[in-house]
Amino acid sequence: MKKNSTLKKLMVPLWAILITFLAAPVVHAQSTQKVSGRVLSANNQPITGATIKVKGTVAGTITDVQGNFALMAKKGDVLVISSISYQSKEVIVTDNPIVGNILLQDNSGLTGSSGSFSRLWN
Repeated sequence: MKKNSTLKKLMVPLWAILITFLAAPVVHAQSTQKVSGRVLSANNQPITGATIKVKGTVAGTITDVQGNFALMAKKGDVLVISSISYQSKEVIVTDNPIVGNILLQDNSGLTGSSGSFSRLWN
């Protein structure tokens, strides 16, 4: 009989420890938030169809015809914004769910001259 009462006394602290360890990841997990912004060219024109990806994940979206986007991300996530003929840009998500206007620079300075391009095909 004494053995059962000792076992019961030990079970309460063991359950408390187990619940603490199981609940810890939930408490420390970062919650996702809806992050939104607008992708513009250097001359403040909206970039339609720009890709916004959360780096290291499969999450992503594209901009609408006005350059607007929204997706779910956590504080500290890195958004990679890219579009054809523009330089990619990375933006870190903060507590503020509105990223604001993201300006992408034209890639024209990086593409080389038409002469060097035509040599590739000769």
